[in-house]
Amino acid sequence: MRRVSPPLSRRAFTLVEILIVIAIIVLLAAILFPSFALVREKARQSTCASNLKQIGLAVAQYTQDYDEHYPTFYVDTEDHPRDAWYLCLPYVKNDEIFHCPSDFDADDCDPANGCTSSGKEISYGFNSGPLYAWAWPPMSPPENMPQGGIYSEGTAYFAYGDSLASDVAPSSSFLAADSFDIYGHLMDIERYQRNTMPTRNSAWRHGNWRNVLYGDGHVKMVPWHIGWSQEGWPIMLPRNRADYESYCLNPEKPIYNWNSPFDNRWQRCGDVPGQMESLATTWMPD
Repeated sequence: MRRVSPPLSRRAFTLVEILIVIAIIVLLAAILFPSFALVREKARQSTCASNLKQIGLAVAQYTQDYDEHYPTFYVDTEDHPRDAWYLCLPYVKNDEIFHCPSDFDADDCDPANGCTSSGKEISYGFNSGPLYAWAWPPMSPPENMPQGGIYSEGTAYFAYGDSLASDVAPSSSFLAADSFDIYGHLMDIERYQRNTMPTRNSAWRHGNWRNVLYGDGHVKMVPWHIGWSQEGWPIMLPRNRADYESYCLNPEKPIYNWNSPFDNRWQRCGDVPGQMESLATTWMPD
């Protein structure tokens, strides 16, 4: 006669065991989720760098059609700025390259400044030299004063594009970089800051690093930092002082510094960023 074995009993998990498993899952999530976020941001940084690379190609095509001169900057009859990104539109297949995927205020676009075809704001600014942010009525410089960047001379309402020949070191001169949607789409010393909207400010967009397009077409990440003058206006500069002269196509070329306390003074372009640094009384920790 065959003996039948009794069924095996199944022991349920105790509450302590369940809590231990939950604690392990929570711990793993706390470890892995920031890594996932970092991976996603790295992917966005790569897309951003690719965008700037394509912008560089568009600028190169523009200069071929316009006697080897960079795009001009002008303000139309409706007070809308028409700057380098706008003039490069015919040379790109998709205008979404002018929007950085890490710019999370994508839908907060001011049509007067220009938007992509999907309504996203323009995330990049062009190098106008170190001082163009102050070219604003009634503080505009005299007519036809050189700016130092891709705009050779002009006023708050019009600036000529400088020639490629004026760029003495294209591999080290700034052409464009992460910025934010503001009048003129520039990347000068002041334009990176917007205290009330840190997510759209390029000082925070990639963790105090920003993608920079250079005159020869290459793109790399450059660390930046921010300080404030005694009067409270921001000063955004590369952390490495060796990059200061990159604001100038020709660092030896004099530009007209009308910014206080350097009012009405001709100065070597490459010296101006260091002078702006000297005005900062406090700096945000890197």
